[in-house]
Amino acid sequence: MSYVIGIVGEPGSGKTTSLRNLNPKETYIISLRKTRLPWKGSAKDYKSGTGGNFANNVTSDQIVSLLKAISTKRPEIKTIVIDDAQFIMANMMMEKAKITGYGKFTDIAIAGFNPVDVAGKLRDDLIVVFTYHAEELADGTKKIKTAGKMVDNVMSLDSVFEILLYTSI
Repeated sequence: MSYVIGIVGEPGSGKTTSLRNLNPKETYIISLRKTRLPWKGSAKDYKSGTGGNFANNVTSDQIVSLLKAISTKRPEIKTIVIDDAQFIMANMMMEKAKITGYGKFTDIAIAGFNPVDVAGKLRDDLIVVFTYHAEELADGTKKIKTAGKMVDNVMSLDSVFEILLYTSI
């Protein structure tokens, strides 16, 4: 069983930039929003395509497929990072914006949960890291930012991680 870690913080708190400290020969980054990584030399170290170690703008189902494929076919990869993972739900929310009814919120919650669930079932030597933006609640506590209260009523992402770290500037 792989280790699944969540890192939650404000935009600009260093979640993505800290990835530059990982060994690119052992790391695969899945970025939900960025077309490139924000540090000098990242394009040389992280490449898309077959045999590469970078993918971007993918759906929940594509992330699940990538996780399974890396686990079974890429033994050199020891760390997988799903960066800006809240966009799994946000992107789907925008795709379903004109659909009425509450069923879409269950679909969005499932899309946000499935990659985390699958990540915990991969090979033993893998570490899977999900980065998220934080949302501050009325009482001053923070939680993982999701697509909204309707999604939060279906699931609590904060409760599914073995380790959940919050960044601070």
